[in-house]
Amino acid sequence: MRLHCLLALLIAICLIPNLSWSAESSRRLISVSGDGEVEVPADYISLTLTITTDAEELLDARAANDKRATAIAGAAAEQGIQAEHLQTASFDIAAQFDKEQGVMRYRVVRTIVVSVREIPKFEPTLAALIKLGGFKIGAISLEHSQLPQHQAEARRRAYADARQKATQLAELDGLKLGKAWRVVVDEVDLERTPFVTSVIPVVGDGTVPRARGQGAAFQVAPEKQSAANQGVAASVLAPGRITVSSSVTIQFEAE
Repeated sequence: MRLHCLLALLIAICLIPNLSWSAESSRRLISVSGDGEVEVPADYISLTLTITTDAEELLDARAANDKRATAIAGAAAEQGIQAEHLQTASFDIAAQFDKEQGVMRYRVVRTIVVSVREIPKFEPTLAALIKLGGFKIGAISLEHSQLPQHQAEARRRAYADARQKATQLAELDGLKLGKAWRVVVDEVDLERTPFVTSVIPVVGDGTVPRARGQGAAFQVAPEKQSAANQGVAASVLAPGRITVSSSVTIQFEAE
């Protein structure tokens, strides 16, 4: 008797996935994709600076790096950048053996992110920092303080686009569109339109670093101070725009 009950239980368990499959396969589903896009002007600019110092003594390398970082913070403060808008994004220390001199050298690398919340202050700030020198510009990134809201709007538009397509397809087949059965949201993508500034081309190789993800970088050395100071022209900053896009794939029920 117990054996019969066990066999019945095993058969019931085996039938559960089939029942689930049958329930899903019996549905009429329409699968579509949708896209949504929101374009907004940047309302602040993020500037990434990398300071690299080397010395035979670790404390000397650290002290030189600290001195440059302090100078950057001071120059930014003079341009009205608040202290909370300067962030140390990374700080690394490495030991390297110099084969030519036969000594151990230490390298300190610090990355600082300067957020210029008032776009008109960006060019004066950048000019002041270039005049200071002693760092590498790694990225100039267009940002928006309300980006999460725009990302949500891009997803809403993508869903509406998908539902509109599904409604048309259902009507063409004489069906009525029902609820969404399965939704897959692709990662929200950001595209930053490059901007133009009169400050950057006065040093390095004349390359204008573009928005994040389209990268270019150049070294701003202390010896470039005079060239930077002489070359700064009147502001021609065009901050560009940010395009927020989202894609969804949805299966709708159809009746």
